[in-house]
Amino acid sequence: MKKKVKPLTAKEKRLLTLAIETEKNKETLLEQLEKNPVVQIACQRAGVGRATYYEWKDKSKTFNEKASKALKDGKRFMNDVAESQLIKLIGEGKPTAIIYWLKNNHPDYADKIRYEHHHDHTHHLEIDENEQKRIEEALHNIGLGNVLKWNGDKRTVEEYYKEQKKREEDYKKKVQDLFKKK
Repeated sequence: MKKKVKPLTAKEKRLLTLAIETEKNKETLLEQLEKNPVVQIACQRAGVGRATYYEWKDKSKTFNEKASKALKDGKRFMNDVAESQLIKLIGEGKPTAIIYWLKNNHPDYADKIRYEHHHDHTHHLEIDENEQKRIEEALHNIGLGNVLKWNGDKRTVEEYYKEQKKREEDYKKKVQDLFKKK
């Protein structure tokens, strides 16, 4: 014997219709998000309020995941559109587009950040004569003139060596004078 299906009441029919319309609206909204990842615009085009969109996201994990994916896909799509427009402008010889492209895609034109450190304190380091000669030779080999220039020193390499020799002689004399006093 066949079971008789009870017909839907008017209220049940209305709720079913609303559920179907809601699912259609969700699908339309997801399609719009894939085309334009701005929630406000996608909601307007789908005929859905922003508050409703966020309510659906909060109440349905599935819708939340689909919306996140649609937004991600929409951003990729818009990036492709923007990049194609940029390339079109480059083809038209627009300097701003050319500069933008080079700064963001070519290492020779990228913005560089330079860090500078300035300090006023001096360091005192005691080294023996052998080490002093090795350091002087090393500095000379790497271009002491450039090091002096970079540091704002107006002396030539020869003047630098002459002053260093005088300092060394003065230092030795002071040490000898100390021993003579004792």
